[in-house]
Amino acid sequence: MGPAVDPARLGRRALLAGAGGVLLSGCSGGSGGGSAAKPTGSPTPSGPIVHEQDAGTVITRADIDALLGRMDAAIRNADAAALKEVAPKVHVPVWQRRLDNLARFPLDEIGFAFDDSLDRQVNASGGRVETTVYIALTHRIAGVDARPVVQIYGATLLKADPEAPVRIVEMDDHPDDEGSPAAWDLEDWDAVESEHVVVAARREDIGLVRSHLATIDEGVAAALALIPPPPGVERTYLVLADPESRIYESNENLPVVKESDGFAMRVGYIDPSQAAKSGKGAGAKAAYAGSRLVLHPGAFSSSSRLREVAMHESIHGLAFQWGDADPWPTEGLATWGDSGGRTGLLGDSYYGPMIRSGFAGFAERMRGDRSFSYEQFHGAYRSANYACAAAVYAYLESRGGRDEALEFARLAYSDGRDEACRKLGDRDQQTLFGKVLQWTRTV
Repeated sequence: MGPAVDPARLGRRALLAGAGGVLLSGCSGGSGGGSAAKPTGSPTPSGPIVHEQDAGTVITRADIDALLGRMDAAIRNADAAALKEVAPKVHVPVWQRRLDNLARFPLDEIGFAFDDSLDRQVNASGGRVETTVYIALTHRIAGVDARPVVQIYGATLLKADPEAPVRIVEMDDHPDDEGSPAAWDLEDWDAVESEHVVVAARREDIGLVRSHLATIDEGVAAALALIPPPPGVERTYLVLADPESRIYESNENLPVVKESDGFAMRVGYIDPSQAAKSGKGAGAKAAYAGSRLVLHPGAFSSSSRLREVAMHESIHGLAFQWGDADPWPTEGLATWGDSGGRTGLLGDSYYGPMIRSGFAGFAERMRGDRSFSYEQFHGAYRSANYACAAAVYAYLESRGGRDEALEFARLAYSDGRDEACRKLGDRDQQTLFGKVLQWTRTV
């Protein structure tokens, strides 16, 4: 378990500058902005004399700072009762479980944030100002996330009169965007960490994770040695969860690679002001913030299998820094990596014969401009597709070393598989497959 969050590292200014916040989505009540006073009197060398008009009821920066300070204190102290004092309609049991779970994770950043434009809300008549907003809960897992990740909650703010404080009259208990439930949103969770990985599990399963942490760390370390992580990323984050768990359920806009023993999901970063305008999180094209990896219990069938799955899913997660790719470049990269590269892949008693006897069929299945879906690629020929996709990387490694194989992967994720072929001198996918087929007959 990592150390408790250090408040000195989580200043409000840092959170606002680095993570973002809440944006106005609507406004009700009041008469809108007031009109400026007209200049009166005679001109002077310094300009006309201006008589200021009473501004009415205004949500000020000081109002927001005061509200934010109380909310940040509540979340950093894992005090749902204090949060309820700010937002009376939140359900304390829901938020207390969330805050208790969050406190068990090693976090560099955590806090709420508001959009700076919120202080433009005015009722010139002096009546109430009530506005619907989005509140961003920002967090960054230490060593895992290159940038903060945001969960969005809907809320309604009220300032009753010019002298009243701003209050949260409504606030959602669950994220309002189309993102995915995090571990801290479900049941009672705990987390353990090592040099290369943070692993989360339900409280009753954390003992299993602790007993296998060294094996998981070994697999993740191998992935990090193969694919250099982006700045700010030194380890990966995995969760042990049942296949039917709702954890990290995703929408169609989030790149996800799902397999029988686990899956990987890309987490994007979006400018908080843009996220708050729509109330939605980052989409598929957003800048890379990190990844969320899941291990299913089947991965724990043996130490060798667990190491392999941890490495495989971590390769998926690290490759997301380049973008997203079709199934065969994606699975080929991870299978080539977790098999030990060209030598390990071809020497494998299962994959080696499958590649030598089945690559022609694989090339035929992938012929033309077909972009196989997850279901198609993982259908009747799943194992052969994995093996033969990995053989493409083994061929590239034999031709230009691991650097060429990894360059193909980077280009396939960022520019598409056909452009990757062209940039490496193979004209198109079928040309590359033809070369690989000839090569498999010689090894």
